[in-house]
Amino acid sequence: MPVDPVVAGPPARIECSFDREVLNASAFQGRNQILLRCVSVTRPVDLQEERSLSMRTQFTRALVLIVLSVVILAAAQARRQQVDVPQTQVPVGSKISNVQFQTLAGETTELYTYAGKQGTLLIFIATKCPISNDYNLRMADLAREYTARGFAVIGINPNRTEPADEVARHAAEKALGFAVLKDPDNRVADYLSASVTPEVFLFDTTWVLRYHGRIDDSRNPANITATDLRVALDAMAAGKTIESAETKAFGCTIKRVPRS
Repeated sequence: MPVDPVVAGPPARIECSFDREVLNASAFQGRNQILLRCVSVTRPVDLQEERSLSMRTQFTRALVLIVLSVVILAAAQARRQQVDVPQTQVPVGSKISNVQFQTLAGETTELYTYAGKQGTLLIFIATKCPISNDYNLRMADLAREYTARGFAVIGINPNRTEPADEVARHAAEKALGFAVLKDPDNRVADYLSASVTPEVFLFDTTWVLRYHGRIDDSRNPANITATDLRVALDAMAAGKTIESAETKAFGCTIKRVPRS
């Protein structure tokens, strides 16, 4: 017997309804029962709607793929630009060598030239970093107060993206009030394992590192609860041991020169 070919028809849906019916059987006379009646209802195909739905689905998939591609490429680019921070060669309690910097006029200078009678404070700073800029006034106040008490305060700009003339303008406009040097190729930042701006390194008169870390615990002056650097400076000035000799600095990552 020949078999009819199967022909795809329009999509169908099932519709159901409840009917109440009185039973007549003697055993159930007068009782009601609920009947569930279901029928298959064929829905006519709207080709335009189907095409529109298909196009929307394809567009959504394409958009998702584009967004994922952009995210992946951005992550890869960020990874390429990220440079690992080397391990420090000057942990707290050890002596720093007479490392070299450049003045903003391009001349070579040495760290030991900037010795203070009570000690020397290096602050890694930036021109564009919003967190570093939030500390401009605090850094200027600290420099003014503690320079008067015998400390040398030196700003160090290690960012390859911030040239010397920009650093000079920034220091003048923000009235920092302390010398700022460039760290060419961030060699000293690598040597000290400085990772962010602002980040501070406090040395005693023998160039032994006594404190390393943050200035305080909040970029918002209203929320400060710990003035770590000030406490360290006061302890050193009094000839006392700095109890918290290392804290976690926070800020913008130093824009390092990639190493091959």
